[in-house]
Amino acid sequence: MAHKTTSSILSALEKLNNFASAQEVHAEIIKGKSSVGLTTVYRTLQKLTQAKEIDFVRREDGEGAYKLCSGTHHHHLLCEKCGKSVEFFSSKFEKLLDLIADENGFESLSHRAEIVGVCRQCSLG
Repeated sequence: MAHKTTSSILSALEKLNNFASAQEVHAEIIKGKSSVGLTTVYRTLQKLTQAKEIDFVRREDGEGAYKLCSGTHHHHLLCEKCGKSVEFFSSKFEKLLDLIADENGFESLSHRAEIVGVCRQCSLG
């Protein structure tokens, strides 16, 4: 059962293709005629996040959101209007973070970045 639930959740996240709340993931699973409880979805999303199989961000309203992302180190650009998310990696950004850490007496820095703004489509619309 656990494997089927995990598979259903990963499939729902793939279809949603943006950061989604547990309720949105649950609704997507139900649309596919699968039966799983919301509590199970929350618990499985938490386990997948801890295993680094999915990404987690906290939305501006405080709600958690999840997304199936690439397995490589990356950051996110998030549109606060439409919810669009884009993964990015920048060696310049990484070097800047290393410089900031060094200037402040840190040898090693683990980091995660979410840049919130408005995407081009929303700013033109």
